Amino acid sequence: MFKSAAFTFFFFVLVGTAGAVGSLVSSFYSPATDPMGLAWQSYGTGYVWVACHSNHRIYQCRTNGSVVRNFRSLHGGFTYGLAAGQIGATWYIWSLGYNPGLIRRFTTAGTQVGSFAVYANPPTGYPFGLAYKNSSTLYESNWNANRIFTMHPTTGSVYSGYIVPSAAPRDLAYDWRGGDHLWVVDRPATGRRIVKKVTTSSSTVASFDVARYGDPGGCCFDGTYVWISFVSPVNRVLRFTAGETAVVPTSVGRVKAVFR
Repeated sequence: MFKSAAFTFFFFVLVGTAGAVGSLVSSFYSPATDPMGLAWQSYGTGYVWVACHSNHRIYQCRTNGSVVRNFRSLHGGFTYGLAAGQIGATWYIWSLGYNPGLIRRFTTAGTQVGSFAVYANPPTGYPFGLAYKNSSTLYESNWNANRIFTMHPTTGSVYSGYIVPSAAPRDLAYDWRGGDHLWVVDRPATGRRIVKKVTTSSSTVASFDVARYGDPGGCCFDGTYVWISFVSPVNRVLRFTAGETAVVPTSVGRVKAVFR
């Protein structure tokens, strides 16, 4: 048995430091509860896509949280990881969900144009997160199997898999700076809540603790900052520094943190 206590804090980012990792920069409320997946679309000024498990909808949001459009994920059960990327000149959104276990590919208008089965290895693995690298590589995390797999983003053909330095990888984000890296939300059933930057050869190069903010779910990277979503009762999307940059001074208002 355990008890939960919820506290509301005011967070202010007052001073930036070049190269800092994990400093809170800004936040916005999720358009619906339980945002489990995030994706970044670097089109125009950039958009944060948010997949909400509570209503199985996918939202295109501006960086201030205002919603541009939304559509149903079409998953009959859980709606989890999210990815966004270009194939040719066209942007697509990938959504991982269950009942049945599928990764669905949509246009940004919400039209499904393809799907393939999630990949679980071992069979008891629990696919959760997604990250897009390029037109030939999509990453999928297995939450309770501690593995990440690379697959083709349109056919689902699996190339390889590797064990990551994470107890339970949730959502993923691809970071191309200085080579191939992935931001991983590390969230075991009990214990720590850490965001890690890892290489595709399983080495951790950066990490920061997010337990004070709540229960993390989704993750995306915009080229400068890493965005993390927090599920109920927080239901916010927070933007953090990801190194190799300076923090922009800003006030981000209230964030409710849940401690167990």
